[in-house]
Amino acid sequence: MLCFSCKMAKLTIEDIMILIMIAAVVGIGLWMLAGSPTEMQAIISIAMFFGTAGLFILKKTYSIDKNSAIGFIKVKHDIEKVRIEMNNEFNNINNKLDKLIKR
Repeated sequence: MLCFSCKMAKLTIEDIMILIMIAAVVGIGLWMLAGSPTEMQAIISIAMFFGTAGLFILKKTYSIDKNSAIGFIKVKHDIEKVRIEMNNEFNNINNKLDKLIKR
């Protein structure tokens, strides 16, 4: 098996539910081709499965977005620390240069 990131992705219950919903939609579609369910029952079932899978996908996307936002806030804080340290260093260098010029 090819592994690009060399880390195995963990499947959560939500991932499994999304796969089950997609399999159910395909299954009902194939079953409908065979002629068993009525059109209205198949449409209602497929719409229900699509709605459920969509909600799971939105929930997963929101949690990823939330984690990204928290990561950016941490990085912003770290960059602000570095900027303050650099500003202090430049002020020290400027003061030393002023002392050298006054001599």
